[in-house]
Amino acid sequence: MKKSILLFSLLLVVLILNPLYLRAEVKNEISITAVEVKNSTATITINNCLKIEDIQLVYDEESKNYLKFPEYIDKDAKTVPYVTVLNDEAKNIIEEAVYNNKPSDKVIKSINYKIADITLYEDEKSNIKALAIVVFNEAISVEVRVLETEGKLWVMWPMRKDKETNQWVKQIEVTKKPIRDMIEKIIIKKYKKLI
Repeated sequence: MKKSILLFSLLLVVLILNPLYLRAEVKNEISITAVEVKNSTATITINNCLKIEDIQLVYDEESKNYLKFPEYIDKDAKTVPYVTVLNDEAKNIIEEAVYNNKPSDKVIKSINYKIADITLYEDEKSNIKALAIVVFNEAISVEVRVLETEGKLWVMWPMRKDKETNQWVKQIEVTKKPIRDMIEKIIIKKYKKLI
């Protein structure tokens, strides 16, 4: 009896003190920790870290409402999304927050990420050297670019040029600088291995 109590106590201590176990519980979960909707355009913050702006609330003729995330036109004139929602649970959480203009009741602040893919850009004359996909909490993927200017490599998060001010406006950003810096460092390192 004493032996089983001791083993149970030891197991309990290991589980409580092991941060990897605790992180694994929220690895795939997201929550919307901030949301603002104005004029059919939304801005959300996921897990207090990933901010996505310029989300369009689209209402079509068949009453099928949907969210349109920031996108761009590629060199082949195709429309490509900067953001992809990878599962229905994440889609539902985002839609509920945006349509109600209210953050999630459950707050999750843990953010996990991985660099899922890096593809070299084919135009040698371009400052764009590669496209990379960053996956957050296995729920949201974001496409970023590796650029080279004045001999320096850097990562550009999605942005658009404002037509009125002619200034660049961030559409997607990691708001926690240490996490953003680490992601960018990993992307640059992986890019250098490809060339």
